[in-house]
Amino acid sequence: MKTLRLMCLLLSILHPTHRWGMRHVTTWYTLPMVIWAAGLAFISLVPPIRLPSFAFDLGDKLQHWICYFFLSALLLRGYLRSTAMRFTHIWVAVLTATLWGLYLEYLQSMTPYRTFDWWDALSNAAGAVCGAFAWKVWRSGSTPR
Repeated sequence: MKTLRLMCLLLSILHPTHRWGMRHVTTWYTLPMVIWAAGLAFISLVPPIRLPSFAFDLGDKLQHWICYFFLSALLLRGYLRSTAMRFTHIWVAVLTATLWGLYLEYLQSMTPYRTFDWWDALSNAAGAVCGAFAWKVWRSGSTPR
């Protein structure tokens, strides 16, 4: 019962945001992807900081995988707002996310405090592939808006 109340509260808070998004369609669909990509660039290029240790430690490669999983899903979300999903769209999203990851890895090699790592790039690509196909599976039954 508490879960249902929490869900209703969340939906009532987000409903005006959704109405705004339907009036500003391009911003609604592309802004999250732009913010996510900019955030990836920021955390990839700033000097590393010591984070507090948590009860669990996600490995570096898993963190890369998660970040690029969401990037490719957000790319597909923004790209497919008005068209039906085709296999080509998935590979464009995967290629874009992978190239963004390679570009950021290259930029890291130009800083004195980070290095280029092929395993990070591979993890980025794997996350991009999984994110794009997860978006396809999740959206397979819905109609384009």
